[in-house]
Amino acid sequence: MPFIPLPQNAPMGDVPAPVLNRERAPMVNLAGVQQGLGRLAAAGQSDMIPLAPFTAPGQGLQAVGEGMQSLSGVFAKLAEVKAEAKNDLDAATAVNALDMAYAEHEKRRQTLPADQWEDDWAKRSTVALAGVMANDKLAPVTRRRLELYGQKWSGQTAVRVARDATQTIGQRAENELFSSLERDMANENFDAVDAKIAEVEGAIKNGRMAYIDPGRLGHARIVNQKAREAAKKQAEVAVMKAHEGNIINMAKSGNLDLALKQLDAPGFMGGKADPADIEVLRNKAQAAWRDRSAAELDGLANDIASGKISSAKEIEAVDSPFITPALKKEAVRMLVHQSQTEMARDREENGVANAVKYRRAVKDYDPKSDPDRVKYFTLMHEISGRVEQSSAGEITGDLYRKYGATPPKLAMRPEIQQNISKSLDVTFDPETGAFPWRVKTKDALGRETTKEDIAQRQRALDAQTAVEIKINDWFREHPEDAQNLNKAKAKMAELLPEATREATVQSLMRLMAPKTAAVKASAPVDAETFKSRLPAGLKDHAQDFIDAGAETGLDPYFLAGIAMFETGDGTSPAFRNKNNAMGISNSKGPVALPSVRDSILRQARTLARPTGPYAGKETIDEIGAVYAPPGAGNDPNGTNDEWPAGVKSKIKTLLGQ
Repeated sequence: MPFIPLPQNAPMGDVPAPVLNRERAPMVNLAGVQQGLGRLAAAGQSDMIPLAPFTAPGQGLQAVGEGMQSLSGVFAKLAEVKAEAKNDLDAATAVNALDMAYAEHEKRRQTLPADQWEDDWAKRSTVALAGVMANDKLAPVTRRRLELYGQKWSGQTAVRVARDATQTIGQRAENELFSSLERDMANENFDAVDAKIAEVEGAIKNGRMAYIDPGRLGHARIVNQKAREAAKKQAEVAVMKAHEGNIINMAKSGNLDLALKQLDAPGFMGGKADPADIEVLRNKAQAAWRDRSAAELDGLANDIASGKISSAKEIEAVDSPFITPALKKEAVRMLVHQSQTEMARDREENGVANAVKYRRAVKDYDPKSDPDRVKYFTLMHEISGRVEQSSAGEITGDLYRKYGATPPKLAMRPEIQQNISKSLDVTFDPETGAFPWRVKTKDALGRETTKEDIAQRQRALDAQTAVEIKINDWFREHPEDAQNLNKAKAKMAELLPEATREATVQSLMRLMAPKTAAVKASAPVDAETFKSRLPAGLKDHAQDFIDAGAETGLDPYFLAGIAMFETGDGTSPAFRNKNNAMGISNSKGPVALPSVRDSILRQARTLARPTGPYAGKETIDEIGAVYAPPGAGNDPNGTNDEWPAGVKSKIKTLLGQ
């Protein structure tokens, strides 16, 4: 019989873990196998095993048989384990292929519109699964498991999961985009913002950024444009302020013409200055020049009146750009033809009558018809020399204001006495008083003109002077009643002719009414009508406006108009979150108040305070210049100049106009 060769040094130890499953392999009687083979080898002294010993009885053959039987079981189990390991390896390879297909799909999904996700995955999963199933050696159970695994991300499941993932990623991307836009706006990179927005809009149009909200993007474009305009305006304001000091200093030093030429030059501020801003600066320069001119003219007039200047040479020697040759000529004429002694005597005898005369002359004075200020100088000189001193200061102040200059601080008569003089002036006015002397008529060409009756005019002045002299005498005799309006009214009723009594008293009352409001309370307010016309956000505070008006003398419609304009009809964050109905702010912005009612009452009291910031402001425009001054720190967008028109518009709405 043939021999069965056995390999030398056959490995009989443990099989490595990836090949042999230790839990399933049976225990092998290796000691018996080795013992039997040793005896057979000793008997034959050969590496070839004869078949005869397998049939012979004996202890060695029995041991070999037992060992071989055990060894055959190991070989069988090894084959089974190897097959299962190969199946597991193929399965792992298949799973990896499916996962790679899905990873590739995830990568492509970032650049695909959402409606193409499902088709893309269906194609990739089908190809990947078909490649896996082509292995016909896979165990049936493994094949089924792989089919289920391949379907794990298929169909709507894949789309839903992908969409959820994209929404999360998209939200982060959207937030990052708008944070980037905000940073660029803060750094004034407005062109970069527009470029980014245009790029994203193109991507949205192509379906590559469906997670970005187009509405939010459009809003960002609008905000960027407003920020661009605000930055531009702020830059212009900064440049304008840099030029403002230079222009005004030029005007103050007497070089007004040069300052105005610079403003009108094509290259001023690079030719980019807003015409409205240039006009504001022009007015400031002219006002600065007028203030300086008024001060020097006043000083020259006082020097002439006091005798400090007594010769034409002294007048000619005055070296000031504010004292023009025309003014010097007029001063010389007055010095030559008018005696200071005569003026003093005239003031002593006719001071009150002259006050009436020059008050009317100042009222009729038109600065536009007096470019060289010759008439202005004459009036100033004669008022200081001929008018009773208690009246001269206020009349001079009125003349200063005609030219837009700041009146000097002079001793003023008590307010009631001043207003009585003004009310008398109104009463005997040629247009409205008891003694009209101007009659409208037509000339030979049919043009409308005014004819003045000199005799009637003198009669009116005489009547006014007679009353005012008696009133002034009464004030001197009763200084303790200088601030007693009721006694002053009673004295006027006693002195005035019956025909003019009521009109004069009414005029006085209008002058004595609070002058800090643009719209003064003139009649009771119909609370229901008033409330019905307020916007929804302010309706609950109708009574607060009425109460504030009753306390301060201001018109509730005026106060409500301010609130409507300042709060956007009761919708602003300052109103909703800080109870701030009137736009009350400090350097940090709108302030918080205990209640809406508190904010209304607080601002009404500020507007009406006689010594407050609005003292002497009698129109909405005048109040607006203090309430919302154009070009101020709280006016980055240059909209404060809209305040007067905006408040007026709101008042018209409340009045149903």
